Amino acid sequence: MQCDIRFNSQKSQLACFGGNSPRHDIITLGDVYLSWSAQIKYLGCCFRGKQCAVDPSSFIGRFYGTFNNILNVMDTSRNKMSALYLIQTYCLPSLLCSCETWYLISCDKKRVEVAWNNAFRKIFNVYWHKSVKPLQYYCSCLPVSILLRMKKLLFWKKMLCSGNMILCRLTKCCDANIFALAAKFHFELVVLFALVLRVLRTAFGFIF
Repeated sequence: MQCDIRFNSQKSQLACFGGNSPRHDIITLGDVYLSWSAQIKYLGCCFRGKQCAVDPSSFIGRFYGTFNNILNVMDTSRNKMSALYLIQTYCLPSLLCSCETWYLISCDKKRVEVAWNNAFRKIFNVYWHKSVKPLQYYCSCLPVSILLRMKKLLFWKKMLCSGNMILCRLTKCCDANIFALAAKFHFELVVLFALVLRVLRTAFGFIF
């Protein structure tokens, strides 16, 4: 290939974002025909080509795997709060890995929310049809739907304050979406530019 760039045809895929993949277009890399894929994996995230949305299945599977391993090691006589602490420390980060950049469709948001709620139901032996919001409130835990928004705000602020001019410029391109999200939770612009985790958790706590 030109310019000292080499592409591995065995690891290359094609995807069409925003619509269906062309049926008759054939693209080759060298002498190898490349296939069209319904989704592609990039930096640990699987993107669905048609909606350009992230498929969280791998993160959910990883969450359940670590969750079940912890509960199996702790056995049935486990301390509930200790179990919750371990789940928050080791399982929740795997569920929300790179969530700052996610775009999820409604059903996938629900799947991620259900995975986190099921952890509370399993630890505290709650009936599956019961809401876990009271438990999350008294355990000082936020729902996933709120954690996702909180992480987006923190990530946006971190990028805006970075010393990289390109990152700052790109961050300012999505100002409208961030300000709309902040307004939804009654953040003022002064607060938004001085975000810290404690302030966010307090502000988001009113949903209970």
